[in-house]
Amino acid sequence: MTHMTAITLGGFDHTNALGDLVVGETVYSYNFSSNSHEDVTIGEVTSSEVTSFLRIVFDNDNHINCVPSQQFWIDSAWKNASDLEVGDVCTTDFAGTSSVAAIENCNFITTMFSISSISSNDNVFAEGILVKI
Repeated sequence: MTHMTAITLGGFDHTNALGDLVVGETVYSYNFSSNSHEDVTIGEVTSSEVTSFLRIVFDNDNHINCVPSQQFWIDSAWKNASDLEVGDVCTTDFAGTSSVAAIENCNFITTMFSISSISSNDNVFAEGILVKI
């Protein structure tokens, strides 16, 4: 995901840009074992340049720029961005849903960021959407 992707922070009342997150900061996550939201601690954020990516636009006008292998929680399963379809329903941080409204292929160089480790779980809320790290 790109630098400015808003990640929901621990405490659930603020966001921070993915590229500005620091080791030790807490973010909001979902624990599938307990079926509850919880705060988790960031271990590392990495970055790399890519020459093409997908822009996933949601029905609430938010969007996420991501690599095709980025996973989204769709219908009780993880689904790669490259396999998303318009109309797929994603889980949001308010225990609601948001639908995929458009998928765009982008072909230019940009830097993608990723949270490569967190204290537990393997997911965060990016632009309010549940995604796998």
